[in-house]
Amino acid sequence: MLVLSYTGCRLALSYTGCRLVLSYTGHRLVLSYTGRRLVLSHTGGRLFLSYTGHRLALSYTGFRLVLSYTGHRLVLSYTCRRLVLSYTGPRLVLSYTGLRLVLSYTGLRLVLSYTGLRLVLSYTGLRLVLSYTGCRLVLSNTGRRLVLSYTGHRLVLSYTGHRLVLSYTGCRLVLSYTGCRLVLSYTGCRLVLSYTGFRLVLSYTGCRLILSYTGCWLVLSYTGHRLVLSYTGFRLVLSYNGFRLVLSYTGFRLS
Repeated sequence: MLVLSYTGCRLALSYTGCRLVLSYTGHRLVLSYTGRRLVLSHTGGRLFLSYTGHRLALSYTGFRLVLSYTGHRLVLSYTCRRLVLSYTGPRLVLSYTGLRLVLSYTGLRLVLSYTGLRLVLSYTGLRLVLSYTGCRLVLSNTGRRLVLSYTGHRLVLSYTGHRLVLSYTGCRLVLSYTGCRLVLSYTGCRLVLSYTGFRLVLSYTGCRLILSYTGCWLVLSYTGHRLVLSYTGFRLVLSYNGFRLVLSYTGFRLS
């Protein structure tokens, strides 16, 4: 049996238990079919669409636009230059009022935030990236990389290439680990400490101290005063400003 009825603004079509109803009352449009109901309504500046628990709402009041769908909520609004985009579950939030951008994903968590210029990226505990206003901190375990940098008066700490750099402008302070070099200077009175290979140099305003070790050779000098200690085979030599001390042990002989 097929029945088509029209009463006021209501149109009903039924066929052997499967009933289809289309009604329009005021600003409301309802379409239902055997328990599954679709509702489209318009009230003021609001447009609402729902389908059997899955709810979709679109509203425009003033400058506000809202679109939502069953827990997975999407909100887009423009009121006083505000833009909000959110998505629940694996949450996505985009806001323009406070210049905030947040992107997060549960499980293998991904978070991107722009409010404090902060960026956090995490993947199975292997990688962490944190950035804040040019003062950047990067910690990574995938490539065994650790980087700490600070702009302006620069501080850099890197672990991938075994590089450590600390510098301070004006009264300059430089600490480097890549070439095994350490330099410390302070306006006029200069102090330099470097270690490259087996050589250690410490100087302070003309008074220079050098300690070097190459093979079995140890040399310590301080502004013209030179101390040399060498050991080759069974021979030990200690000399100081032309005064030479030799200690040798060959077989059972000591001199």
